[in-house]
Amino acid sequence: MIRVNLQPKIIIEEREGVQLPLWIPLVLLAALAVVTGALTWNMNVQVIDLNTQIRKADFKLRDFQRILKEFEEAQLEKKYLTGKRDFVVNISHNQELWLDFLDMFTANMPTDVWISSLDANRTGEFTISGNTYTYSAIGYFMLQLYSIDYVSSVSLTGATSSIGASKTGETVAEALSKKFQVKGTMALTAKKEGEG
Repeated sequence: MIRVNLQPKIIIEEREGVQLPLWIPLVLLAALAVVTGALTWNMNVQVIDLNTQIRKADFKLRDFQRILKEFEEAQLEKKYLTGKRDFVVNISHNQELWLDFLDMFTANMPTDVWISSLDANRTGEFTISGNTYTYSAIGYFMLQLYSIDYVSSVSLTGATSSIGASKTGETVAEALSKKFQVKGTMALTAKKEGEG
């Protein structure tokens, strides 16, 4: 039996399909490989660049942390030195106030009162012990004390009479005197007259 294909030639070519030349897929594949390689190389360059920037940022961060630590140490030292300076300034100011107090104390002292002791501390508290002939002189002395600049409080802590309790060797003035003790407080932060 013999077979004969009676179909036209065009129909046969359509059934076989369109065939591209072999070089076109190869060129497309090569182009795809080049583009993929270029993208991969570009990404690697960007990764290397970013890693370099990260390393530089790490160095800057370490430098900044060192500078920040030095800054904090300098702030602590400044605070310490400021405290010392303020302490010295306060002591100097307190000494000036005590000198003013003593000058005014001497100027306002009644003639019939004599002082046996004056104790004071840096907080501004003072205790005065002394003698006089009358209790009214003690009251006047306390008023004079209270009129001194910077004195914020004055109180009598004790007053005794020694009449009739004469001891051997005591003078007549000592035998007739009244002993007293006064406590007071001076405001060391007050300003002198004429200061800002």
